[in-house]
Amino acid sequence: MPFMSTSRIEPFDDQDLIPQETMDPYKPCWCGSGKKWKWCHKNRQNQVPKPFAKLIADMFNIATEGMCLHPNAPDLCSAKIIRAHTVQRNGGLSKIAENSHVLSLKDGIRNTKPPQGITEPVSVGLRSASTFMGFCDRHDGAMFRPVEHGHVKLNHETAFLLSFRAVAYEMFAKLAAERWSDIQRQADCGQPFHSQVRTQSIIHWTLLGTRKAIQDTSQWKAQYDTAYIEKDYSKFHYIAIVFDEILPFAVCGGVMPEFGFDGQELQPIGRLTLEMDHIAFNVSVIEGQSVGVFGWLGGDNGFSRRFAESFLRLPKIEMADALLRFAFEHVENLFLKPSWWEAVPVQTRNGLLKRVKNGTISADRTADCLLPDGNRLFDVLPIDIVNHIDT
Repeated sequence: MPFMSTSRIEPFDDQDLIPQETMDPYKPCWCGSGKKWKWCHKNRQNQVPKPFAKLIADMFNIATEGMCLHPNAPDLCSAKIIRAHTVQRNGGLSKIAENSHVLSLKDGIRNTKPPQGITEPVSVGLRSASTFMGFCDRHDGAMFRPVEHGHVKLNHETAFLLSFRAVAYEMFAKLAAERWSDIQRQADCGQPFHSQVRTQSIIHWTLLGTRKAIQDTSQWKAQYDTAYIEKDYSKFHYIAIVFDEILPFAVCGGVMPEFGFDGQELQPIGRLTLEMDHIAFNVSVIEGQSVGVFGWLGGDNGFSRRFAESFLRLPKIEMADALLRFAFEHVENLFLKPSWWEAVPVQTRNGLLKRVKNGTISADRTADCLLPDGNRLFDVLPIDIVNHIDT
């Protein structure tokens, strides 16, 4: 059963579960669902197990519940919430598509099979690839026009908009993940009590981590909202890596980096009482060239800056591969050119897929997670590196 990643989660309050095999049937169930025990875990071991595929489908259905995340919402919102693209359909996606399809890692999660939890990317059409129900029709079209229509320039504004969309996507995904908990709690139907305890404990601490992530992401989103409304990007920092060819992948997401590309620890994600720094990450196509962008808002001397600087210290010949490793390690919203992926050696493909956390219960992320792994997939140098760490 997939769960949000709990990399080194540490308790930060006294809300630990107190499992009880029997209890007052009218008291709240020990699992934390809010339901009375009588209607929740009483006789759970005798309940019919929920099919894994049905649980996954129900979780993804939640992601179709839309909202507008524009800074001015709900003012002037149109009535229609649309499937907004996180990666431009006519830019980053269409340039790596074949027969109007790309391979999607995110959609592959639907086919993840327990207990191995290995995700295989699946083919999806361009209209549905990379979409999320995060903006109304009016606001999506108006806000992201500079990165989607006409002659798109890589500058402070477009880097900010790409990063804003990544943060908005993460906000949407984390809110959906919080709502998933009610469905995930059904994963222990038909299991003995000790298995129920293990399952519910994981869900419990995962949910606490998700709520902490929502808190952090909400703070970042509020800063992005203010910067956009005031058109003041002075506290927005970014680096952009421009290649003279189109890389066979595109990605969009926001993360809290734990380690740099030099293996140095940046921030302990498990410390849920600490405020976390963020990185918005995009690889897309601008004017026929793949561009990787790391962006963040806030102080210029924090973990985000250290992370970006660790990337800039890499040999240029390693940068394209480093972007791909980071994408597989941290961002499920990743899309691949089908023929390229099929041509990657099986052992290398499996190594990349093992990086995918996709919410599975996995071992802690290790300090070497972004270091070169001996597999060189790209022989391409960046033709330009835009450094706006100091703005």
